[in-house]
Amino acid sequence: MNKVLSKQEKLYILSFIISFILGSIINQLTFLSSTHKSILTGILFFILFLITWKLFTKLLKKEWVGLKKKIGLNILICIGLAVGVVLLLQFTRNVLPSEWLVSNTAIPETFNLSIISLVVSSLQPLMAPFYEEIMFRYLFISKANSRPLKVAMLFLQAVIFGLIHTANFGGNYLATIPYMIIALYFGVIYLVTKNIWYSISVHFLFNFSSSILPLLSVLLMLLK
Repeated sequence: MNKVLSKQEKLYILSFIISFILGSIINQLTFLSSTHKSILTGILFFILFLITWKLFTKLLKKEWVGLKKKIGLNILICIGLAVGVVLLLQFTRNVLPSEWLVSNTAIPETFNLSIISLVVSSLQPLMAPFYEEIMFRYLFISKANSRPLKVAMLFLQAVIFGLIHTANFGGNYLATIPYMIIALYFGVIYLVTKNIWYSISVHFLFNFSSSILPLLSVLLMLLK
């Protein structure tokens, strides 16, 4: 049996769903340029990030205390776990049939984007670990009272996490399987540590290495 969701948690789930629906709508608007889409979605998810902090401040502060007790050791653990994400993702992509991973999305016109839009779009991968970990790892898994239900929620959240990234691959659902696998990995981290900051930190480090560093190199090229 699931624990009862509080009003704040129900409000958050609604905010999360609305944000992703609006983000999908924005990306489908043909009269908007890539720059405008990037800026609008960046603003949208920044609002969701602020909502996350507002509604879950007590939780984040409480669990941060546990993480910072041995901050040096815990940082090293999170870095090691983030390396694990990279290896797991690469392994999954290697074992899956290559035709499953084909993206139907056109290659972004990165060099046609303005510096402002690049900066805005680079912020989203840094914010995503907060609202995605709260939504998928905390709300899905922590609300399950029994071990079998926790295991069921572990797999359910992984599937849904992958599916919300379908747009990244132009609607190719099979291409999201590696994302489902790393969502399982994040879920296991949360189950073992019982502290949302571990999965947030690992997710953040992974996003930084896979998304932010390449964008920084593009920004440096544009500024030359």
